Amino acid sequence: EKEKKEKIDVKPRRDLITAPHFVFWIKELLAEKYGEKMVDEGGLRVTTTWDLDIQRKAEEAVEAGSKKLDQYNANNAALVALDPKRGQVVAMVGSKDYFNLDIDGNVNVTLSARQPGSAFKPIVYATAFKQKYNPAFTLFDLPTDFGGGYSPNNYDGNFRGPLTMRAALSNSLNIPAVKTLALVGVKNAIKTAEDLGITTLTDPNRYGLALVLGGGEVKPIELTNAFSAFVASGKVSPINPILKIEDRKGKVLEEYPDDKIKASQALDAQAAYQIYNVLSDSEARKMIFGFTNALNIAGHKAAVKTGTTQEYRDAWTVGGTPALVTGVWVGNTRNENMKKGADGSVLAAPIWNRFMTETMRTWGAEYPERPAGLAEIEVDKLSNKLPTEHSPEIIKDLFASWQVPKEKDNIHIKIKVNKLNGKLATNDTPSELIEERLYTNIHSELPNSPGWENTVLEWARGTGINNFPPTEKDDSYTSQNKPNINISAPKENGNVQGVMEIKAEASAGYGIDNVEFYLDNNKIGEKKEPPFVLSFDFSGQSVGAHKLKAKVIDKNGGSGWHEINVSVPADSNPPVISNISYFAAGSTAAFHWTTNEPADSQVEYGLTPALGAFSILTPTPLTAHVVELGGLQVKTPYFFRARSKDAAGNLGLSGIYSLTTQ
Repeated sequence: EKEKKEKIDVKPRRDLITAPHFVFWIKELLAEKYGEKMVDEGGLRVTTTWDLDIQRKAEEAVEAGSKKLDQYNANNAALVALDPKRGQVVAMVGSKDYFNLDIDGNVNVTLSARQPGSAFKPIVYATAFKQKYNPAFTLFDLPTDFGGGYSPNNYDGNFRGPLTMRAALSNSLNIPAVKTLALVGVKNAIKTAEDLGITTLTDPNRYGLALVLGGGEVKPIELTNAFSAFVASGKVSPINPILKIEDRKGKVLEEYPDDKIKASQALDAQAAYQIYNVLSDSEARKMIFGFTNALNIAGHKAAVKTGTTQEYRDAWTVGGTPALVTGVWVGNTRNENMKKGADGSVLAAPIWNRFMTETMRTWGAEYPERPAGLAEIEVDKLSNKLPTEHSPEIIKDLFASWQVPKEKDNIHIKIKVNKLNGKLATNDTPSELIEERLYTNIHSELPNSPGWENTVLEWARGTGINNFPPTEKDDSYTSQNKPNINISAPKENGNVQGVMEIKAEASAGYGIDNVEFYLDNNKIGEKKEPPFVLSFDFSGQSVGAHKLKAKVIDKNGGSGWHEINVSVPADSNPPVISNISYFAAGSTAAFHWTTNEPADSQVEYGLTPALGAFSILTPTPLTAHVVELGGLQVKTPYFFRARSKDAAGNLGLSGIYSLTTQ
């Protein structure tokens, strides 16, 4: 009989071990410390941080999310979850199937170094927030040459102009992120990562600015624990899966109660809260992710970030709340690229969302404590400085105590210019030609870098922001050709009284239009042609100091002026009465005279030279006076004299005259 050969398919017993990646990780940790023989034969009893119920939810989420891996040419997924307050690992799924050798399922991806893509961006922005930058700081999402031929694009190939760091991070835009890394420095970003517990970034010279896009490898478990800082006031605890180790006799070899957990202040609490606030801002990220997405958890507010590496080799989602942080990775174990569109929000986020939702379904919402010193402040969007009345767009955001702006908006500014040529006004520019104009003094984040600056200026012109402030000084007026005038008479601090001539000498490079004269800022006359001499009567001006000004105006409307101090002295001279004439008709007589200055009018008369009678006073100041007397005795001799008192109270008297009525 023909011998039959049977192919025997030997499969591992899946029911013999639960959470194999976690179990073998614990074994490795124990072997490193106690040796393999002690681990295999010593009868150690280990109490871990692992939670069976949470583990099952993790496995279910990975299994459910893995159903669409094939359509994206992906073969594996991994998940790790930690208690952010303690660094304790509560669930670990190192691959979707530990026993699947075709995908190297026994490899624990949560402990393997993989490129994180944009999931690394929060660490770079946290570095920025440690410095002067803040969520409201504006970055220009525009094509940028970073040097060396490096000009990255955004995921969708679009450019969005000026965006706040809040919008740039929450929507995972690449160009603003690379700019942020350039501003803070690669070494500083790596230092932040190391402070947060990441150990794999050991070659800073290799990463360059691509680090912010995931150019350096990290372990999912370390990146997930690093996110603990964002939900735990900046504190990070060492990753720990073990609570207690006992020997076969029950002797406690190691124990890690809560009071022995040594959390480090890896990030300032204010900066940590800012990152949490940005990464949990569903409103801010809807520009890219929409309002309904797998990053929102009902009843909770999670700080979460997706990541996708070049050629779609890795898809990430990392984040959580003060109660639980979770990292999910999807890709191919051997690093083959997936299909286009296999990004973190499509493959990893649904797994993350299902696990977080199911695990925390009955948990109360928990939020990080807002630290002291953090304040909501309004700033001008473009300048990131305190707004002025010229700031067109004002935004409000969270500022750490060291980020609070003290300067005012210096982008939307008013500048004095010569209105004829638009150039910067100088001390020689006539005041009539100076006007204040509003300009937008916009520049890139690094104005001295052409690769940054040129595209920003081009964008500004293309969007109508082309009112850049002038840089050239007004040269149309100089000390040689600007309107100039000098009062030659009277002299500075001289006395003025009565009728006097005011003399001025004027010149103007653009020709003289006219010369105006002012006394105490009241115009008293003007001259169109030289000589510029004005006759003016100072009589009636108040005693004391006065300002006399001459102003020359050129053909452009520009002017120059000269002002001197003059004084009207106290008047002690009585009016001089002259040109007296008189006549009588019946019982009436008329008297005429003149005075050298305005004065009132009155006649004193009588039947004897002693006089004694007075006509009615005419108070109006005049220089030509007429007074009529009636009711006189006819054919009777009378004596009279003229009286005139000026504004200063000085009384002028004529001689005594006689007449006989008819």
